[in-house]
Amino acid sequence: TITTLTSYSVASRNRLASFWTSRLEAGEGDDDSVSESGFGPSRFKTRQHQYGWQNDFAIPHGNLSLALERREERVGTDAGFAVTARNTNSVTGVWQWRDGPQALQANLRRDDSSQFGAKTTGALAYGYAIGDGWRASASYGTAFKVPTFNDLYYPGFSNPGLQPETARNLEAALRYARSDFSVGIVAYHNRVRDLIVFECGAAACAPQNIENATLKGVTIEFQGAWGGLSVRASADLQSPEDDATGNLLPRRARRHGSIAIGQSWQGLRLGAEVVASSKRFDDPASTTHMGGYALVNLTADYALPGGWTLFARLDNALDKHYELVADYNTAGASVFAGVRYRF
Repeated sequence: TITTLTSYSVASRNRLASFWTSRLEAGEGDDDSVSESGFGPSRFKTRQHQYGWQNDFAIPHGNLSLALERREERVGTDAGFAVTARNTNSVTGVWQWRDGPQALQANLRRDDSSQFGAKTTGALAYGYAIGDGWRASASYGTAFKVPTFNDLYYPGFSNPGLQPETARNLEAALRYARSDFSVGIVAYHNRVRDLIVFECGAAACAPQNIENATLKGVTIEFQGAWGGLSVRASADLQSPEDDATGNLLPRRARRHGSIAIGQSWQGLRLGAEVVASSKRFDDPASTTHMGGYALVNLTADYALPGGWTLFARLDNALDKHYELVADYNTAGASVFAGVRYRF
């Protein structure tokens, strides 16, 4: 299979008044796959257009953001499907308020899908600056996610009967920050209905809905910078389970984390990171075991005059063998290099 991914976007941000900032954007993304088999070539192509208009207002009691979005999706394939196009229109409102040590945010969103109908979601978050760099916060929200066209129709690896995911998310956090470093701990409890997971059966592999799932855990984060040295680390201790069976959700680990260290000298920046995960299972029954792993990645950047930057990256520097999907190879040691320009 040869897959070609292309995307582009344009945006314009304008201050229309002292209290009003507007942003218009449009973009397109294509996913084009051609497969060869004993029956000849087959093609599967999805195209997505996105349009957005966001307006940010400074109002007497906080800040208000209102946004309109439209997403147009099309699928082209050698196989015929009942649905080859869908449109999603969305409207979003976000209100933010701050008074001394207190901060409050309320979100409301309405998505109307031509394929799956309309759904309203929202969130409410509150934060309080305790003092001496400490801040506590809590939030509750709901979410809605429709299956992608690849989930629904990709030849040989799809399920046209998938239902959208819905979720309820509860989170509490405590953070401490100074000028040179910050640390935080976040506890979360997420309930998901019709969670989409990829499952391989005796005959084929395809995404399926898990009726009810719970993802709960704790995330610990650290960031620091001292002169030219920077450190970033995170660890996630979680329990992602299928409520009906108590099994781990497919391809999700109970423990994973990363640490990255970088050093800069006069335009040159060198970095190293370690990404690690505990064991996972490839199937909902937790019978197909995939071992834990730790990967080492190395990076280098060099700033040139005029906004140009040379960069290079060595992923999986120790050529570690590991699996993200059972019986499917992952890349060994891989080198990427290029040049970036910013204007």
